[in-house]
Amino acid sequence: MSDKSKILFTGGSGLLGSEFRKIRPDIDYPSSNQFDVTDYEQMKKYVQLRGCDLIIHAAAFTSPPLIEKNPLKALEVNIVGTSNVVKLCMEFNILLIYISTDYVFKGDKGNYKEADPVYPVNKYAWSKLGGECAVRMYDKSLIIRTTFGPNVFPYPKAFVDQWTSRENVSAGS
Repeated sequence: MSDKSKILFTGGSGLLGSEFRKIRPDIDYPSSNQFDVTDYEQMKKYVQLRGCDLIIHAAAFTSPPLIEKNPLKALEVNIVGTSNVVKLCMEFNILLIYISTDYVFKGDKGNYKEADPVYPVNKYAWSKLGGECAVRMYDKSLIIRTTFGPNVFPYPKAFVDQWTSRENVSAGS
Protein backbone atom coordinates (compact mmCIF):
# COMPACT_ATOMS: atom_id res chain seq x y z
CA MET A 1 0.00 0.00 0.00
CA SER A 2 1.43 3.36 -1.02
CA ASP A 3 1.15 6.76 0.61
CA LYS A 4 -1.41 7.59 -2.10
CA SER A 5 -3.84 4.92 -0.91
CA LYS A 6 -7.33 6.04 0.02
CA ILE A 7 -8.00 5.02 3.61
CA LEU A 8 -11.42 5.25 5.22
CA PHE A 9 -11.74 5.11 9.02
CA THR A 10 -15.12 4.23 10.52
CA GLY A 11 -15.78 5.49 14.04
CA GLY A 12 -13.64 8.56 13.51
CA SER A 13 -15.42 10.55 16.21
CA GLY A 14 -14.74 7.90 18.86
CA LEU A 15 -11.87 7.65 21.30
CA LEU A 16 -9.51 5.79 18.94
CA GLY A 17 -10.56 7.75 15.87
CA SER A 18 -9.99 11.09 17.59
CA GLU A 19 -6.42 10.11 18.49
CA PHE A 20 -5.82 8.54 15.07
CA ARG A 21 -6.72 11.86 13.39
CA LYS A 22 -3.77 13.48 15.17
CA ILE A 23 -1.39 11.02 13.51
CA ARG A 24 -3.09 10.70 10.10
CA PRO A 25 -5.26 13.74 9.38
CA ASP A 26 -5.16 12.83 5.68
CA ILE A 27 -7.42 9.78 6.14
CA ASP A 28 -11.13 9.98 5.31
CA TYR A 29 -13.15 10.02 8.57
CA PRO A 30 -16.79 10.13 7.48
CA SER A 31 -19.41 10.81 10.12
CA SER A 32 -21.98 8.15 10.90
CA ASN A 33 -24.50 10.32 9.01
CA GLN A 34 -22.31 10.03 5.90
CA PHE A 35 -21.26 6.39 6.33
CA ASP A 36 -23.73 4.51 8.53
CA VAL A 37 -22.50 0.93 8.87
CA THR A 38 -26.10 -0.24 9.29
CA ASP A 39 -27.03 1.23 5.86
CA TYR A 40 -25.26 -0.80 3.16
CA GLU A 41 -26.61 1.19 0.20
CA GLN A 42 -25.41 4.47 1.73
CA MET A 43 -21.94 2.98 2.36
CA LYS A 44 -21.79 1.63 -1.19
CA LYS A 45 -22.67 5.03 -2.71
CA TYR A 46 -20.04 6.71 -0.52
CA VAL A 47 -17.29 4.34 -1.70
CA GLN A 48 -18.41 4.59 -5.34
CA LEU A 49 -18.11 8.40 -5.17
CA ARG A 50 -14.86 8.66 -3.21
CA GLY A 51 -13.00 5.39 -3.78
CA CYS A 52 -11.23 3.41 -1.11
CA ASP A 53 -8.29 0.97 -0.85
CA LEU A 54 -8.41 0.24 2.90
CA ILE A 55 -11.07 0.48 5.59
CA ILE A 56 -10.07 0.65 9.24
CA HIS A 57 -13.32 -0.38 10.90
CA ALA A 58 -13.47 1.00 14.44
CA ALA A 59 -17.14 2.05 14.55
CA ALA A 60 -18.95 0.15 17.28
CA PHE A 61 -21.45 0.33 20.10
CA THR A 62 -18.96 -0.13 22.94
CA SER A 63 -20.63 0.41 26.31
CA PRO A 64 -21.11 -2.95 28.08
CA PRO A 65 -23.71 -1.56 30.55
CA LEU A 66 -25.73 0.06 27.74
CA ILE A 67 -25.45 -3.07 25.61
CA GLU A 68 -26.87 -5.14 28.46
CA LYS A 69 -29.89 -2.80 28.35
CA ASN A 70 -30.09 -2.61 24.55
CA PRO A 71 -28.53 -5.71 22.95
CA LEU A 72 -30.46 -5.11 19.71
CA LYS A 73 -28.39 -1.98 19.01
CA ALA A 74 -25.18 -3.99 19.53
CA LEU A 75 -26.48 -6.66 17.18
CA GLU A 76 -27.28 -4.04 14.52
CA VAL A 77 -24.04 -2.04 14.81
CA ASN A 78 -21.39 -4.55 15.90
CA ILE A 79 -22.57 -7.63 14.00
CA VAL A 80 -24.78 -6.51 11.10
CA GLY A 81 -22.81 -3.27 10.61
CA THR A 82 -19.52 -5.14 10.54
CA SER A 83 -21.01 -7.67 8.12
CA ASN A 84 -21.99 -4.74 5.89
CA VAL A 85 -18.42 -3.43 5.99
CA VAL A 86 -17.11 -6.89 5.05
CA LYS A 87 -19.62 -7.15 2.20
CA LEU A 88 -18.53 -3.73 0.93
CA CYS A 89 -14.87 -4.73 1.09
CA MET A 90 -15.62 -7.94 -0.81
CA GLU A 91 -17.59 -6.13 -3.50
CA PHE A 92 -14.93 -3.45 -4.08
CA ASN A 93 -11.79 -5.49 -3.26
CA ILE A 94 -10.92 -3.23 -0.31
CA LEU A 95 -8.46 -4.27 2.39
CA LEU A 96 -9.98 -4.37 5.88
CA ILE A 97 -8.61 -3.86 9.38
CA TYR A 98 -11.18 -4.64 12.08
CA ILE A 99 -10.70 -3.21 15.55
CA SER A 100 -12.04 -5.83 17.92
CA THR A 101 -11.50 -6.23 21.66
CA ASP A 102 -9.63 -8.45 24.08
CA TYR A 103 -12.98 -8.78 25.88
CA VAL A 104 -13.53 -11.81 23.60
CA PHE A 105 -11.25 -13.64 26.06
CA LYS A 106 -12.39 -14.81 29.49
CA GLY A 107 -10.50 -12.04 31.29
CA ASP A 108 -9.12 -14.15 34.10
CA LYS A 109 -5.41 -13.94 33.29
CA GLY A 110 -4.42 -11.19 30.81
CA ASN A 111 -1.61 -11.20 28.20
CA TYR A 112 -3.71 -13.24 25.80
CA LYS A 113 -2.34 -14.54 22.54
CA GLU A 114 -4.11 -14.88 19.22
CA ALA A 115 -4.46 -18.67 19.57
CA ASP A 116 -5.97 -18.54 23.09
CA PRO A 117 -9.58 -19.73 23.29
CA VAL A 118 -12.29 -17.10 23.18
CA TYR A 119 -14.83 -16.93 25.98
CA PRO A 120 -16.90 -13.74 25.88
CA VAL A 121 -18.26 -12.85 29.30
CA ASN A 122 -20.76 -10.14 28.34
CA LYS A 123 -22.99 -9.11 25.44
CA TYR A 124 -20.52 -6.47 24.23
CA ALA A 125 -17.84 -9.16 23.85
CA TRP A 126 -20.28 -11.48 22.09
CA SER A 127 -21.23 -8.72 19.66
CA LYS A 128 -17.58 -8.00 18.82
CA LEU A 129 -16.90 -11.72 18.38
CA GLY A 130 -19.89 -11.82 16.03
CA GLY A 131 -18.24 -9.05 14.02
CA GLU A 132 -15.01 -11.06 13.98
CA CYS A 133 -16.89 -14.02 12.48
CA ALA A 134 -17.95 -11.86 9.53
CA VAL A 135 -14.42 -10.47 9.09
CA ARG A 136 -12.93 -13.97 9.06
CA MET A 137 -15.01 -14.69 5.96
CA TYR A 138 -12.85 -12.19 4.03
CA ASP A 139 -9.29 -13.16 3.16
CA LYS A 140 -8.05 -9.56 2.77
CA SER A 141 -8.65 -8.67 6.39
CA LEU A 142 -6.85 -8.30 9.69
CA ILE A 143 -8.44 -8.44 13.14
CA ILE A 144 -6.83 -6.48 15.97
CA ARG A 145 -7.97 -7.49 19.45
CA THR A 146 -7.12 -4.64 21.75
CA THR A 147 -8.42 -2.71 24.68
CA PHE A 148 -7.74 0.96 25.10
CA GLY A 149 -9.10 3.71 27.21
CA PRO A 150 -8.72 7.39 27.86
CA ASN A 151 -5.29 8.70 28.70
CA VAL A 152 -6.28 8.97 32.36
CA PHE A 153 -8.39 6.07 33.64
CA PRO A 154 -11.49 7.80 35.02
CA TYR A 155 -12.29 5.23 37.72
CA PRO A 156 -10.00 5.04 40.77
CA LYS A 157 -11.51 1.69 41.76
CA ALA A 158 -13.36 -0.30 39.13
CA PHE A 159 -12.57 -4.02 39.01
CA VAL A 160 -10.81 -6.55 41.17
CA ASP A 161 -11.55 -9.67 39.12
CA GLN A 162 -10.95 -8.64 35.48
CA TRP A 163 -7.61 -8.47 33.64
CA THR A 164 -6.98 -6.81 30.29
CA SER A 165 -4.03 -5.54 28.32
CA ARG A 166 -5.48 -2.03 28.35
CA GLU A 167 -3.35 0.80 27.03
CA ASN A 168 -4.19 4.46 26.89
CA VAL A 169 -5.11 5.70 23.46
CA SER A 170 -2.87 8.78 23.32
CA ALA A 171 -0.94 9.31 20.12
CA GLY A 172 1.94 10.64 22.18
CA SER A 173 2.38 7.59 24.41
